Amino acid sequence: MTILAAALVFLSLQTDARSQSKSRFEDGLRAQKAGDLATAIVSYREAIELEPKLTPAHYLLGVCLLQSRQMNEGIAALEDTLRLDARHLLAAQTLVSAYVATGRTEAAQGILKKHLALDRGAGTDFVRGLHALSTAEYAAAVRHFSNARRKDPNLPGAATRLGIAHCFTNNFEAAFPILEAAHRANPKDSNAAAFLGWLLKDRGRDSEAEPLLRQALEANPEDTGALFLLAQLSLARDDRAQALSQLEMVVRRDPQHRGAYVLLARLYSQLNRPADAARAKSIVDRSQ
Repeated sequence: MTILAAALVFLSLQTDARSQSKSRFEDGLRAQKAGDLATAIVSYREAIELEPKLTPAHYLLGVCLLQSRQMNEGIAALEDTLRLDARHLLAAQTLVSAYVATGRTEAAQGILKKHLALDRGAGTDFVRGLHALSTAEYAAAVRHFSNARRKDPNLPGAATRLGIAHCFTNNFEAAFPILEAAHRANPKDSNAAAFLGWLLKDRGRDSEAEPLLRQALEANPEDTGALFLLAQLSLARDDRAQALSQLEMVVRRDPQHRGAYVLLARLYSQLNRPADAARAKSIVDRSQ
């Protein structure tokens, strides 16, 4: 075989691989659009195997993996995306969100400094706010989320996070209408439901608070905050059996939850369980 013939064969193989990669990528897009994340993940991986530098496939693979709660794999795919294209804005923003969600705040700060420092878009303001929330910089979070909403009033999640940030700065009067509007716009927003439920309970509107807190707990069964508030509502209507079950579940999930032990000590005494009451009280005393 001549050098020219060999080169033509090589180019033909490359062209065929790219054609197959494009086909797999399009299969992934269709599956992702239909909500079939498992098929989309397989298709994107096949596309990448055929064409390793296909940056959009790496990015969308990362998104699908994150949506499937495969956090470490999703993060790895997004990191690959940025290695291939350091200016991939969406990959950088999504990676910050994923790092924050997994408690990797320093890694998130690194992406903000390296890849997003010069960007002034709404999406980057939003992830700056997420990072600020995760590091308890609540005034900064309010500022970033406010900027994000000003630049893009319809940015998903921005209103809810702004309301939450206001809650953490104890600005409940500002938080309430924002969270109320966010939940009205998206009744499936469990984050808005959780904090709105808390605010409604604090205002004595228990009948409105309870379904919101149940919604939050259904979306996130590990939300001990919502469960603790539900236990308080159960106590308010003197449903001791329900309250006891809820409070015991809170301390199983969070053994350091002092407020739950305070209520348990009181409830055990009311139920004539002195040994349990003494045990709960001793935990409260040790935590002071």
